[in-house]
Amino acid sequence: MNLLLKGGSLISLYRFLFLLLLGVSAGRAYAQYEEITHFESNITVQSDSILVVEERIRVHVLGSKIKRGIFRDFPTTVRDSWGFRYKVKFDVLEVLRDGVPEHYSIEDITGISLSGSTEGKRVRIGRADVFLPPGDYEYTIKYETFPQIRYFGGYDELYWEVTGHGWEFPIKNVIARVNLPRNIPSSAVKLFGYTGKYGDQGERYKAYRLGADQSIYMFETTEPLGHKEGLTLSVAFPKGFVWEPTSLQKRNWWVESNQGQLYALGGLVLVAFYYLAIWLLVGRDPEGGAIIPRYRPPEGLSAGESRYLWKMGYDKEVFTSEVLYLATKGVLEISQEGDTYTLTKLSSYQGELSTSHKRLLEALFGSAESASLTVKQSNHKTFQKAEKLFKKTLQAKHLTNHFKKNTKFFLVGIFLSVATLWISAWKESYESLGIVIFMSFWLSIWSLGVLAIWSQVFSLWKKALSGEEPFQSVPAFFLTLFGLPFLGGLGLGLFMLYQGTSLLFVLVTALLGVCGYYFHHLLKQPTMRGQKLMDQVDGLRLYLGVAEEDRMRRVSDPELTLELFEKFLPYALALDVDQAWAERFSKILSEAGEGQEARYTPSFYRGSSHSRLSSFSSGFGTSFSSAISGASRSPSSSGSGGGGFSGGGGGGGGGGGW
Repeated sequence: MNLLLKGGSLISLYRFLFLLLLGVSAGRAYAQYEEITHFESNITVQSDSILVVEERIRVHVLGSKIKRGIFRDFPTTVRDSWGFRYKVKFDVLEVLRDGVPEHYSIEDITGISLSGSTEGKRVRIGRADVFLPPGDYEYTIKYETFPQIRYFGGYDELYWEVTGHGWEFPIKNVIARVNLPRNIPSSAVKLFGYTGKYGDQGERYKAYRLGADQSIYMFETTEPLGHKEGLTLSVAFPKGFVWEPTSLQKRNWWVESNQGQLYALGGLVLVAFYYLAIWLLVGRDPEGGAIIPRYRPPEGLSAGESRYLWKMGYDKEVFTSEVLYLATKGVLEISQEGDTYTLTKLSSYQGELSTSHKRLLEALFGSAESASLTVKQSNHKTFQKAEKLFKKTLQAKHLTNHFKKNTKFFLVGIFLSVATLWISAWKESYESLGIVIFMSFWLSIWSLGVLAIWSQVFSLWKKALSGEEPFQSVPAFFLTLFGLPFLGGLGLGLFMLYQGTSLLFVLVTALLGVCGYYFHHLLKQPTMRGQKLMDQVDGLRLYLGVAEEDRMRRVSDPELTLELFEKFLPYALALDVDQAWAERFSKILSEAGEGQEARYTPSFYRGSSHSRLSSFSSGFGTSFSSAISGASRSPSSSGSGGGGFSGGGGGGGGGGGW
């Protein structure tokens, strides 16, 4: 019996020690981290629309992050669904610790929440020289804030972040009481809530009316909130129970709160007027003469030069046209095998070459009298060198002599555009100011490229659908596919910018890009001598691009021969009328076959023959231009109603320990 007792006592002792160790372990686990054990908020909506909020925050202190006390951050700028912001007042009425007045200070801070607010107040509770022993403490913060009510056509709403999403600690549970003005029918009050991280639409809460005769509505979390998680509530109620500001007062609030937006609008107007004034001063073209068909190229003007003047600038087709021009002159031969082109310098050419053409040939083939060069990307250095040399030659001959780009005036406009966006972003105090500035600059440049691509797309489709050049539908289709990712990138960039700014800021950015693109072209100005030369180029283009039925009405047009076709083909390619030019010769090729299918191979070309000149022009012109362009690139180049979310609305912020 004694042994059993002793054995029972021993078992009891083991049980006691086990429970003691379990309690110590639980205590240690409890003491491993600091947390908010209870967050209670009493929100009173007064009839004057002022909110009186009393927050009771119970914290478990270990002396880790919470040494002297806690701080509470409160946003004083709130952004609406359009990205516009408005400033709110925040006045602290009382601060307690465990029911006793506690020392506190208020600091101005920036970048305080995840909801896009960038300005706010920090209530720092405690003294720098007083440290708290570990334990549990309850802090009470009572404050007033205005304006926080949202006014809609058929109802008013309190959309409120109870806890905010910037707390450094998890929160075990949250209770929020919303006290509405009396006499509001409960059936007309709609309750919604959201939990989780910023942007989530979690439903870890319950909402109900407190008492049958009271206008108090309760929100409680049903699960603990993790790090950076919060509770947001929405209470919609009928109009007429709280004061609503007039339209004039709302407009004044908007102006006071959105000065950066006004800077953006003002800057857009300034840039537009600047471009317009500069265009009137230096960008207007001299009055041109009458454009009449020309049956020969302007004296001394090659195909590449003609395009350079016509575009008043350099693009990839300038170099392609010049290479084809040298081929039709008998200086080069172009051969094709599959998708690969080869350029061969012919020693048999006995004619005179200009200095610029001699330099171009030397850049491509060296000093040898006869040599070949494959048009492929592995030879990109050779093609880049030749293009650079040819471009410098064109600039020296035509730039300033025949037209002016007025680049310095355009760059001033770009500077004003970028300055507008930077000043607006700075005045708005956007949270990610550096990212906003970078995105604004990147989008300004990117939009220019997208506009250039899609203006070409629309031009090609216009020609194809109008019947003017039906074969352009093929390049139009592929250029459309090529341009879609660039358009998508622009849309994604604008959306990202909108996420960090506002719809108005995004629109101003886009409009500045459009202004820059169009005035970049409008500011180019021919000189008086250049205008006369360009009139001649336009006359040549008029002759090359005229339809066959219109040509038949003019008896003065030269007789159509295959020699004439080849002579003017480089100019037709340079002036974007190669398809129309080839269509006019299809009948001649058919007659040359005497009723049988005729095959055509140009004198400067070795490759597949064609039964229609138009098929040769559309196929050869597009593929050869693409090959030349590809060979010039380096291998590394490449082209309320439940609709809210956790973190929306007023209030919010967060806090931590110090």
